Amino acid sequence: MRRLALLLAAAAAFALLPTQAVATDLGAIQRTQQVPPLPPTSPVSPNTPMSKPTPLQDSCPKLLESFKQRAPSSTEIVTCVRSEAPSTPVAKEAARQAIQGVGVQEAAPPAWCTEAAHMDGNWWFTRFDACRSWTATALVYEGAAYLGLIQSAVFEYVYTGGGTTGVAAYKAQISILPNLITPGVPPVVLSKELECTGACTRVDGGASTKPVVLMQPAQSEGGIITSPGIGSVAATEGKHVFNYVGAGTIYTEDLWSLFPVVRCDNALQGITGPGCVFYEYKPTLAYSYSRAFDFGVAMHVGWSLWSGLPGGAGSSTYLHRTGDADLNTKNRNRACPSNTPQNTYPRPEGYSCDEYPFASTLEGAWTASPPKDPPTPWPARTFDWCQLNWANTQVLDALSPLPGPAGFSRCNIPAQENTNGGQTLNNFYRDHRINAGDAFQVGVYA
Repeated sequence: MRRLALLLAAAAAFALLPTQAVATDLGAIQRTQQVPPLPPTSPVSPNTPMSKPTPLQDSCPKLLESFKQRAPSSTEIVTCVRSEAPSTPVAKEAARQAIQGVGVQEAAPPAWCTEAAHMDGNWWFTRFDACRSWTATALVYEGAAYLGLIQSAVFEYVYTGGGTTGVAAYKAQISILPNLITPGVPPVVLSKELECTGACTRVDGGASTKPVVLMQPAQSEGGIITSPGIGSVAATEGKHVFNYVGAGTIYTEDLWSLFPVVRCDNALQGITGPGCVFYEYKPTLAYSYSRAFDFGVAMHVGWSLWSGLPGGAGSSTYLHRTGDADLNTKNRNRACPSNTPQNTYPRPEGYSCDEYPFASTLEGAWTASPPKDPPTPWPARTFDWCQLNWANTQVLDALSPLPGPAGFSRCNIPAQENTNGGQTLNNFYRDHRINAGDAFQVGVYA
């Protein structure tokens, strides 16, 4: 199936050539070094939000258990809260209204936060933004007698502002919209607060209260800052804590919502200054077949992924940055050794050798080769359009058996496009704060 997709893509690519007719037999399609066939594009869009399963909470069992230890008097208002996924049309519509309320604060959440698929009670996040839509149901008691409930749509938005802000901080917004209050529930007040654990300090977002009124949202925004020293990393966990308090209340159980872990660092290779990311998110480096700037790199990466090498967007494999200049050099020298007086490793005029996986990753030609200097080096591959005919290098075309994930690829491509592709990679490392050991994937798109 992958070969058929590759050949169909090849037919589309050669349709652009005035002298190239699409062959009736796909296997007979001719290729040229100047315009090789395009491999399939990556199946997953770059930087699609990922989900972090978020356990639902329920503070009510603890409250009811407390009744056994000390029965409240008949005049005391007692509350507890449980979290649920928005499951009914009414709950989902209330969640959307809660999201709209957040938009009037300092920063509006990204559009994907409002998509139904991302309103399931779990955290959804990218490298810089995290959203959660859920339902909070507060049970209200007078003494031990149940009075009714308050149901609210809750929307949370946490964001870092990007990986190159120069500030080790992030912000958190919350909007709580009561959309159902059953008859018999006495007036209560919503109390909420932003908290954090780890090497962090809260800025704004302190304890605040607001009377609970049907369809009137309670909103707030606060910040969390850290101070990682040069070369250090700080991981923090923030959370929103809230409860409902009625007149005469002496006991209530809090409910809290823990954010995805935010990593702030001042240790990014080649960059001076801190920044913060949701480090559990593994971003995607995107190349494009329609971008002349680094087209040769896009072609080589696309063919490399098609041949089975790791790190493709949507796959179960990843690349990991080394963060070590010496390892990068060893990877590069093994994949693309310098030419010799005997012209052992020739490059055409104006071309240079490109390698995949990238030399700056642990999957590179030397670091991924067990052991580090084996008698038989990690197998090398290239492609029939790469103008590379070196010893110990398997040459593949669209009909070749796929070698799979073991090994590396090398290919001669226009030198300027090779340089530009490296710039694209370095910009990606910077913008997404890819530190040593961080995982990422690579996609090639139309």
